[in-house]
Amino acid sequence: LDVLAGGVGAGTRTRVAMRVLGRTREFEQVVTEPERGRVLMETDSDGVSVSTFTIERIDGGRAAWVTIATDLVARPGLAGRLERWVTSTMLRRIYRQEIALLAAYVLRQAA
Repeated sequence: LDVLAGGVGAGTRTRVAMRVLGRTREFEQVVTEPERGRVLMETDSDGVSVSTFTIERIDGGRAAWVTIATDLVARPGLAGRLERWVTSTMLRRIYRQEIALLAAYVLRQAA
């Protein structure tokens, strides 16, 4: 992940290179913050996907529930079904890693 501009909240631009089915693809995203401090959205520069990161404070603000969701435009037909299956499998793995990184960051900050 390369930060191209910004780095915190709305206005941040990033680029990520990812190997998918043997091919390396690059994605650029722009970050918006529709609900400051609660919702971040990463939108692909090509408009194919939008990932939303939502934080719900729980336990009186001592903990948080983080939800990551991606809306993706897929091709129609069999190719689109295959694309959705591969993408959702890959995104679940990536989201688990992102949640683990967030948890590790929070634990370091609390120490």
